Amino acid sequence: LSESVRRLHDEQHAATPGYSERAHHLDRLRTTQALCNALEVTPWQRDLALGVMDEIDLTEFGSQRAIEKVALVAIRHVVDVDRQQYFGLDEIDAQTLSADRMEELFAEYRAHDITDEESFKRLAADYGLDTTSLNRLRRVLKSQLEDELPAYGRNPYRDPNLPDATDSETNAADMAASGSES
Repeated sequence: LSESVRRLHDEQHAATPGYSERAHHLDRLRTTQALCNALEVTPWQRDLALGVMDEIDLTEFGSQRAIEKVALVAIRHVVDVDRQQYFGLDEIDAQTLSADRMEELFAEYRAHDITDEESFKRLAADYGLDTTSLNRLRRVLKSQLEDELPAYGRNPYRDPNLPDATDSETNAADMAASGSES
């Protein structure tokens, strides 16, 4: 088969309805995955960043809506939220801690900031992101997200080795319906 016929059959041809939308969506995910690999984030942080990029509307970012820029902002946000959860900063009652302990926790938290890593600094500079634009774009990102970060492809609160509860309920209802018909 010719290349154009093969691409048309695989729905990878520009003439196929919805192709540009699918290609753009895949570009978002591929670019985010590549940046996650370059920054050496954990697999969980990568899945969260992919989930964020899958859900957000890039037009909200205005002239700064390039996939690479938004992906870096999403990765930074995901890593920061994960770091806050790891150190338990959301659960700490600041009134019960001494000033020294607060400084110690803050120093430990700051020591793991992704924006201080050389690879992140280099990528941010390559795409024209300074601290001000990173913070501004992060506010836009936060306004689009719900309370919980979406994980791409999996639910962190569910064992992937167990069947879905909704699947088993549906199967049980189907079996009951087919049993009553016989």
